[in-house]
Amino acid sequence: MNVKHGCWAMCLGWLASAQFGWAQQNEVTLHFNERPPYLQVTANGASGLTATPAANAFRHANIPFHWQKTPSERQLYLLQHNEGLDCAVGWYKTPAREKFAQFTSPIYRDRAYVAVVRQQSSLQEGMSLEAALASGQRLLMKQGYSYGPTVDAKIAKQAPKVVATTSENRDMLQMLAAGDRADWLIISDEELGYFLKSKVVPENTVRRVALTGMPAGLPRYILCSQKVPRTVIEALNKSMPPLAD
Repeated sequence: MNVKHGCWAMCLGWLASAQFGWAQQNEVTLHFNERPPYLQVTANGASGLTATPAANAFRHANIPFHWQKTPSERQLYLLQHNEGLDCAVGWYKTPAREKFAQFTSPIYRDRAYVAVVRQQSSLQEGMSLEAALASGQRLLMKQGYSYGPTVDAKIAKQAPKVVATTSENRDMLQMLAAGDRADWLIISDEELGYFLKSKVVPENTVRRVALTGMPAGLPRYILCSQKVPRTVIEALNKSMPPLAD
């Protein structure tokens, strides 16, 4: 019995030592793409609605990390190829991403999506999402972007006229205000509020439209490559406070 207890204690000690050794010798690259108010560049890396809780989780879990600004598509490429200790901040969970990435517990929950339309658009407050998608208005969408399973499924079913871009939401909003390529886009209410307050587009060029049938806001996560040890994911999860309902 004493031998077993001694072995158990030694095993626990070895595991703790191994995890400490890993943490001392390795550092996770925490990738982000500047996207206020979720992720914004600061002197210390990044901050924002998803950046701050992500950094707090790493610090509380004593997991060494450094921030790296990386385009969105490049982030997914790195996780898929699984060659380094890479994590990406603020992504939705989708079946496709679950095939190659590890997900932490959620770090933030969005408010519901809204539509932004050109001032002259026929889309009006209170229309359904399905009606907007079937209106013939050109929908500006970022390539490889997900609006969550419910909205993604409705877009696939309605097959609206889509104008695809690799630009970020700030640039997409400016493209919409210019009025020569697309008629509307879907955006988180947090981002829209930030951009309108920051006056990134001229007044009276676009307007906010709340569509019925939009699902409640989805949680956002930290995604990590399979090369990141599972013990790191578990340590991060233990360091995160539960999200409010």
